[in-house]
Parts: sequence; structure tokens; C-alpha cells
Amino acid sequence: MIDFVKTNPDEIFNNVLSIIETELGETLAEGDERTLFIRSLMPIIVAINNDINDTANQNLLEFARDEKLDTIAKEYHNTERLKPTESVCNGIVKLSQLQLQDIIIPSGTKVTPDGIAMFKVKEDAIIKAGEMQSYLKLIAASTGDKYNGYKVGSINRLVDPIPYVSEIYNIEISNSGSDIEDNASFRERARLELESESTAGPTGAYEYLAYSSDNSISSIKVTSPSPGTVKILATVDNGEIPSKDILDKILNKCSARDVRPLTDNVITGVPEVINYDIDLTYYVDKNLSTYERKWRKSIEGNNLDFKDGAIRDFILWQQDFIGKSINPDELRYKIQDAASYEVENKRISGVRRILITSPKYSELTEEQLAKVKNININYGGME
Repeated sequence: MIDFVKTNPDEIFNNVLSIIETELGETLAEGDERTLFIRSLMPIIVAINNDINDTANQNLLEFARDEKLDTIAKEYHNTERLKPTESVCNGIVKLSQLQLQDIIIPSGTKVTPDGIAMFKVKEDAIIKAGEMQSYLKLIAASTGDKYNGYKVGSINRLVDPIPYVSEIYNIEISNSGSDIEDNASFRERARLELESESTAGPTGAYEYLAYSSDNSISSIKVTSPSPGTVKILATVDNGEIPSKDILDKILNKCSARDVRPLTDNVITGVPEVINYDIDLTYYVDKNLSTYERKWRKSIEGNNLDFKDGAIRDFILWQQDFIGKSINPDELRYKIQDAASYEVENKRISGVRRILITSPKYSELTEEQLAKVKNININYGGME
């Protein structure tokens, strides 16, 4: 952030003291009650100056947040924050026995994976007479990315029973749910808006339009595999492969006649997935045995299952951008940083050694995405 006014208490104190001494025509001693009074005001003045700096920075796109960012983006960049979206997935409905008449599964029929998260049938589905099953679309009852990632077959508990219907379940992983757009991604879209005004086909224009098509999109890569062809690759939900619905949204947004050059042929796709394994052994400092359990959780996750912690942070970091090279150095850094402590304002890692068998450094093309396949983390103990 930019400092429009000073916030260093020593500088402020010396400046105020100098002004007062000039006005009084005398030098104030360190123990003078007036000097002590001035010094006692420093926390208040510093707090006020911090508020002034923060308020001033809220007028700048780079530092504005929340409602201020909404106003700046809308008034000066013609960009509005994307709304939260519901998670969706394709599903199947089956009958317990063959029927001679159509069976209707009404929209709004609720299905749950666990009795807590609720999904519902998006549109009426019909099982034709003489058939045993039909396909349908399931949509989360509420918005948010917390409804993403339910595995195939896990959304399977029918809350609203329907005669002759034996089961409804998802046949793909739930995806595309998102919370309201965060400040960082909203700010970046607003910054790209100026390029979107061009119809000469700049990369930034296509990026802006693609990101604006759906809030669940986490990464966009614009390439030109041949003259006149623009290929837009996308990922959602921090590195997951998008559904056809999302790709169609991107295509419709980016191929509209009023935003693309007439000679551009816009196509959409998904990145080529390059799988890698994580296989390593790490050791922590034997002199800090009281931190052992804490550090293991920080590295391997609270339940030592890699669902959070440094290993998961690396996995998400590695797949958050299309074309990012596989970099074991980042994995090493995240492990060391997760098990660190401070001594005399210096940050020191409690990890003694890390033996990384996999991954190896690997350059990816601009159309590839690295995703983890197998995870094997060995805790070597203390040394």
C-alpha cells in the first residue's frame, strides 16, 4: 500500500517535537512532562494516519476492497463482481420395476450425499413408459464451492420419495459451484477490462471475457494454434476440468459478434493433464520434539490425509495455472515453511532434511496442466 502520510512513530514524534520547540523557543528535555505528553499521543496519531492511508488507498483499484472496489470497478472499469453459483452435476434416476406409463421426476426433488448438503433435480425428468431409467441434472440447493467435489455415486439419498423410483445418484463429480467473487480475482478482471474494449483480438480481451462468463473459472489460457484461430483453455474450482456447460458459457461470451474480430474463429477446450506423483521422506529437528505432532499436521494435514497442510497447498499451487511447470523446489519450500518457528525475528525451519524422489522438475507447454496422481509421504522421524 502507498503511504500518503507517515506512520513511523519516531519520525512523527521528532517532527511534532521540533514544531513545538520552535513555537516555544526552547528545547524540551526528554523527561519534560510536555515531551512525555507528546510521546503519549503517538499511538493515537499513528492509528489516525493508518486510517488516512487506508482510506486514501481505497480510491485505487490495486488496493480497494469490498464495497469500495465494487464502486471503482463499476464506475471506471465497467465491471461488476460475479455472483455466487450453484454446484452442478449430471445424474441418473432408476425405477424399481418397469412401468406402463411415464414417470415424472419433478424439478426440486431433493437428493443428499450426507443429510446435510442438499442437491435438487434442476428440471423435470421423465422416464418413458417401458424404460427403466433416465438422465437428469442435479444442482446444489445453495451457492458455494463447498458443494463441489462430491464423488460419482455419493449424492444418492433420496429425500423426497417418488413412487416406483428406486434411486437417484450423480454420475459425475459435482463442480462449478462458487462463492461470491473474491477481491483479488475481481480486481484482476477489472484491470483487464480496458483490453476488452479492443476488437483487435488481444489476449487480455479474451481473458477478461472468459473470466467474466462464470465465477467458478480459476484459470484461463488463450492460445492461437493456427492463424485466425483462438483457442481458450479453462479450469475451474482451483484446477479442475470444466464441464461442457462452462465451456459453452465461455464460447458464447467470447465469440459474440460485438466482441471478437470477424476473422477470429474461437474454440474452447480443456488443458492436457500431465500426471505426476509426490514421493518423499522428511525429517524434523530432534531438539524440538514438542513440535513434532504440530509440524506433522502442518505438513500432512490435520488428519495426516493430505486434505490440508503443506502437501495440499503445493498440489493446489501446482494446478492453479495452466502451463505452470512442475517444480519440486516449491514443494520443498512449502514443507519447510509449514514447520517453522521464529527466533530473534528470524524464521527458522524445523525440518532437517527432505528427500524428494518425485516429482522432478518438468517444463510444461502452455496447453498442459499438472495434476497429482499418487501421494506417498514418509515421515522419517527426528534427527
